[in-house]
Amino acid sequence: RNLGLEEELDRESRESANGNIITYREAYDELIAYLVDNTAAASAQDPTAEVVPGSKQDWVGQSSRAGKAANKDAKQFLAHHESIRILWQSNTMKQVWAKRSAVNIIDSHKEYLNDIPRISSPEFKPTTQDVLIARSRTTQVVME
Repeated sequence: RNLGLEEELDRESRESANGNIITYREAYDELIAYLVDNTAAASAQDPTAEVVPGSKQDWVGQSSRAGKAANKDAKQFLAHHESIRILWQSNTMKQVWAKRSAVNIIDSHKEYLNDIPRISSPEFKPTTQDVLIARSRTTQVVME
């Protein structure tokens, strides 16, 4: 669980009045508990909750064409987007980003991380640029 970022995030949280509802370290702990440790308490915003048909709630996570896994991923993102946004603003994450080549992180991820408020908005519709920088892993090439 210790990724080596904890002390730096603690220091940065103490020194920075980031104006957010939670500190950088609290955002980090939420994401680690949910994504890594699988120890997160049930959230008030349940990512598996269904949207009532005809309501004005977000359409993301409700696509019959996307499939269950993609819908679940979208709901999980919406449940934790604020923590992701807050953590991304920290200087610690800027330092981690500078070392991204060590773990093969795709450069276009930064575009999405910078646009979390837009992407998490109920009115979000992907732009042409969003589609162009999205990347699916290629597992094989078929020659015909």
